[in-house]
Amino acid sequence: MQSLSFASGRTDTDRKTEYENYISIKGSSNVNEFELINVSPSISEASETATKNGSFREIQIAVDDFTGPNDRMIQDFKEMVDAGNYPFIKIFIEQKELADFDETTGLTNFKTEISIAGVSREYVVPCRVESNLEKGYLLGGSFTLKLTDFEIDPPQKLMGLVKVKNKVFINFVFNFDTEEILTKKM
Repeated sequence: MQSLSFASGRTDTDRKTEYENYISIKGSSNVNEFELINVSPSISEASETATKNGSFREIQIAVDDFTGPNDRMIQDFKEMVDAGNYPFIKIFIEQKELADFDETTGLTNFKTEISIAGVSREYVVPCRVESNLEKGYLLGGSFTLKLTDFEIDPPQKLMGLVKVKNKVFINFVFNFDTEEILTKKM
């Protein structure tokens, strides 16, 4: 079954169901392209100490739960993000009611804080929020980030013959049981 990539309208034919939680990281090197996927992100209210104003939701993505084309690539990814010291990629998303709705695109621009390998950066991520009576509320989007934004040098293998590019493309869909988790004040 095909699923909708909310931010771009493209379809991803490799998704199991239309409304599955997932986050994918797509990248490339001078040799090939790759995609790592995690289908078990954990969504909760963010702790007051983890946010600036208590208005965010926290999504924890276990680095160990990513799958990819081969075990060596997964191991390289874990080393790159220092999974031994930082076992989760964390995303903090602001409340829907505080986000900026763009009437031209129909997307909601959420202020988002992303933490990878102990380094946090803020982004404005265009997302689509959709409801489905059977599945709850979906928050989906896509954006590009640079590894160097998180103080990660793009990996090189085989004495520099294989070089991972600095930009990676993130695509995600998070399923909330009710709209309350997107809008409830802490």
